Amino acid sequence: MDLFQEKIGPVSVAVGVNHWMHYTDGIFNKTDCGPHSHAVVAVGYTDEYILLKNSWGSSWGENGYIRIARGSNICGTNDYGFYPIL
Repeated sequence: MDLFQEKIGPVSVAVGVNHWMHYTDGIFNKTDCGPHSHAVVAVGYTDEYILLKNSWGSSWGENGYIRIARGSNICGTNDYGFYPIL
């Protein structure tokens, strides 16, 4: 994902979202996220987390975003990435 974001920009990512409804802040690291059932946009990353923009509005999470722990494929973030080819 690092190379994609550096060369292409934001990447759409399929994820499992069990337990996301109650997310408010911090780095999310629960591993029981269920099957891939939702799509978000990976807009940035650090050594600690991937920053995902969700479509549930700005009142959810961290102003509409969630920080997912890196390195363990939390919620399937590394399984399916999509980007346009123009």
